[in-house]
Amino acid sequence: MQINTVLQAPVSEQRIRVLFTNLENYQVIDVDDQNAWPFTLTSEELEDFQETTDPFPIPSVQEGTLAAQKRDEAVSALKPLLEKHEALFEKKTRNELIRLAVEQSGRPRLFIVRALRRFCAYSRPRLPLIPDEACHPFHAKAATDSTAKLP
Repeated sequence: MQINTVLQAPVSEQRIRVLFTNLENYQVIDVDDQNAWPFTLTSEELEDFQETTDPFPIPSVQEGTLAAQKRDEAVSALKPLLEKHEALFEKKTRNELIRLAVEQSGRPRLFIVRALRRFCAYSRPRLPLIPDEACHPFHAKAATDSTAKLP
């Protein structure tokens, strides 16, 4: 199974993206849950999952736009995290790396957490760090809805 593959559970509507594998276990994320974090599934647990289309088409972002600027800011802020990406799958080390990214970038923790979550869910180099509203209509509504819950 390849990294970045989107799979659907056989009974439920749950869709997950494969983020990392060590051949026995897979780090995956629920792409439909905006509060999800990576979790581990075994090869056996994934046997019945079926490959499905990616729910997030690759958006087109022109250089020099606000979306490109926000993407580049997120890339810069996440650099310490992405250099040690394998450590992101364990909550304790992920939180330590988030703290380090906050200190180094000067950005708020919420900015780092949201950017990291987008990176995991959309999982494409640089493109996942485009603002949510450019990637998926649900996120655009949530971004403008003053009653939306923060992740």
